[in-house]
Amino acid sequence: MADNEPTIDRDTLDVIREETSRSKRKTFKPTSVIERERRVRKLYEEMQNPNCSRRTFIELIRAFGLQEDSKQFQDLLNLFDDRKGGR
Repeated sequence: MADNEPTIDRDTLDVIREETSRSKRKTFKPTSVIERERRVRKLYEEMQNPNCSRRTFIELIRAFGLQEDSKQFQDLLNLFDDRKGGR
């Protein structure tokens, strides 16, 4: 260290670190992302549920926001049918 550089003690460094960390923003997921994750989880749970009917699963897919003519809708329904043994 050069002679003209100031020395900072450990306590001062700790305070500086704490103060600078307070100003950092924490990232939060938007509510829409959280809701979408919940719906995906619900679809998965119902796929695992032996008592879930095809009709109930179709209603869940619709509630998820997929249109019946979309590839994603058909893919989910095919997964359900494969898992449950067809229509």
